[in-house]
Amino acid sequence: MPPRACRSPPRSTRKSQKRSDAAQQDAAREIQRFHGQHSVTLAGPRGAQEVLPIEQMQTVAITHKTSRAGDPHRHIHFQIGTRVWAGGKRRELTTAALFQQQGAIRALGTAVIAAHPQLAQTLTDHGLTLDPVSGEVTELEPFNAVMSKRSSQIRRNLERMETEWEAKHPGETPGPVLTARMQDAAWAFQRPGKKPADLEDEQWWRQELREAGYEADQLQRPDDVATASLDDLSVQQVASRALDRCAAVASTWTSHSVREHLTRITTEAGVQATPADLHELIDLATGVATGDCFSVLPPGMVQPEHVADLTSLGVVAAQAALRDRLAAAAPGREPEHPDVADAAQAAGLDAGQTIAATAVASTDPLVIVEGAAGAGKTTMLGVAIEVAREQGRASRMIAPTLRAAQVAHEELGVPATSVAALVYAHGWRWNEDGVWTRLAIWSASRSRLPNGATRSPLSRRTGDRYDIASEQAIERRVRSAAERADAQHARAALRARAASVHPAHTERRFFTDPQYDCQSTLHDARPLRYRSAAHPR
Repeated sequence: MPPRACRSPPRSTRKSQKRSDAAQQDAAREIQRFHGQHSVTLAGPRGAQEVLPIEQMQTVAITHKTSRAGDPHRHIHFQIGTRVWAGGKRRELTTAALFQQQGAIRALGTAVIAAHPQLAQTLTDHGLTLDPVSGEVTELEPFNAVMSKRSSQIRRNLERMETEWEAKHPGETPGPVLTARMQDAAWAFQRPGKKPADLEDEQWWRQELREAGYEADQLQRPDDVATASLDDLSVQQVASRALDRCAAVASTWTSHSVREHLTRITTEAGVQATPADLHELIDLATGVATGDCFSVLPPGMVQPEHVADLTSLGVVAAQAALRDRLAAAAPGREPEHPDVADAAQAAGLDAGQTIAATAVASTDPLVIVEGAAGAGKTTMLGVAIEVAREQGRASRMIAPTLRAAQVAHEELGVPATSVAALVYAHGWRWNEDGVWTRLAIWSASRSRLPNGATRSPLSRRTGDRYDIASEQAIERRVRSAAERADAQHARAALRARAASVHPAHTERRFFTDPQYDCQSTLHDARPLRYRSAAHPR
């Protein structure tokens, strides 16, 4: 390779670099402020520890301008000292709280950069657009791979490791701990040494882009993107959407989760604002959102921010409705269980698997079986399906993911689909906030259907059918008066219940009648246990 000729970058390039650096530094300062306000430590003996806010901590922001592979990649490494000052002495930072804050921290950094007015103006001057959701410059995204050799290497490593794991564990999904380990391994495998790069000379990078087909005059630019100001956002609406997203993920959440979703919603709106104005809005909306929640912890108990103790009336209503549906499905008497002894012996099932197969193969409408990975659930299901088939009953598998459904179909030989496909086929739709809505039921006696509606094979009663209209029409459609009245009655009852009985003091059961309680558990000596939902043993 010929020697590089040193020359200064154009003035416009230096200006762009300075504004990019300024946006990243502002993001680092906001993250530092967040840590100062929300980091905690523990004080006191084990079993009686007190959560203390930190008073002093040390953080370091290290700016890098190229990647390890020598590509142009301006970024900041943010390092946090784990020795903090609180309660008059040096203590250890509570990293459990730090991990719970990661989503909010990432969302905050992205929001500050995406909303940075000076950076946005610089990109506009060059005919470029920043996608606030992905964080990518839209026009340059097709060329990311050329300038992201290290990222491409990590992605290939991770894909290979995931493929190898899935081949060894068919039908299973890696948990968060295993996923994190594979990501770490993918990052470390064949990690290259740092490659020197001269930022004063951009000709080699420009040559790579040209060879990849980059032409500044021929970039595909989107239509004018409307920007928003903070005044365009409704604090109450943003807070409500954040709680919808929290409830779509879990039944309880932390205030950090609320803040994360609030920040992402603000970013998605394309807001441009200074960091100070941005965090003022987020703080205000977080207060509004958490004010609409209540804690599942006992009254008077300390409520640390990193503990997932917040929930909403909507979640409690959904849980109560599910419990009531399960209770209604329980039969009045336990159905007879088929004889699976021969099939179980042929398949090599142990005692626990045999009991479970007997229950699953019966006509009991609700059976719960729990077992860890490798406990033999799939083998047990194969026996239950075979016995049910001999009795003239067909089986269908519903799995959490499409991949798991495909594996179940291959291994068990029965029709299988994902949960999402099932609820979609029954008329349910969900928006970007995770809010579910069921399509309206239109009477067959109607002579005309809404614009864009089509006939659906789904039917609950003779004379009625589901008609799938356009999404815009569905979103505008309101619930019937009866549904609204039921919802209002349920909310009033739940509010009265929440005011009189604290959730943490109510025994958690699936069914109203204690006779139908079915909290299956695992014990040391038995890898797989079964309890009938209707008739626990």
